[in-house]
Order: sequence, then C-alpha cells, then structure tokens
Amino acid sequence: MAGALRLGRVWLGGMSVSRYRSLGRRWPAVPVSGIGLGCLTIAIMIYAFTVLVLASYGIEWPAPAHWLGPPGAPGPALPPGVDA
Repeated sequence: MAGALRLGRVWLGGMSVSRYRSLGRRWPAVPVSGIGLGCLTIAIMIYAFTVLVLASYGIEWPAPAHWLGPPGAPGPALPPGVDA
C-alpha cells in the first residue's frame, strides 16, 4: 500500500506539471521536487529488495546494517511439529 501511495505522488506531481506547461507558466518547485523525491523513494525500494534477495543467496551488497540483521542471527522459528 505504501508503494502505491508513493507512485501516486509521482503521478499527481506529473499531472500538475503538464497543466502548468499548457497554461504557459513556469513549473512550480513543489510538484517537481515531489516527483524527484517520489522517484528517489522508488529507487531505494528497488535497491532494498535487490539487496535482500541477493543476501538470501549469499551475495552481499552495500546496505545499512538494520536491513539484514546481525551476522549469525537465527532464522525464523519453525512451527511446532515441523522437522526441517
């Protein structure tokens, strides 16, 4: 849901910029900065997903420590009755 809201911000910002362009006015800073921040947020989400998927295969990319947890941390507990 949060990703959809961020995409919505980028979409709404883009719609307002085209409206100002059709009126022959200068682009306001708020929608343009909203588009930039929305795109940056989406890029960070894609990078975080890539880091987590590659970490599951043992490939480490630079990432903040809180994304991956401490080294040697136990994995999720198995439900009762499951032997793996």
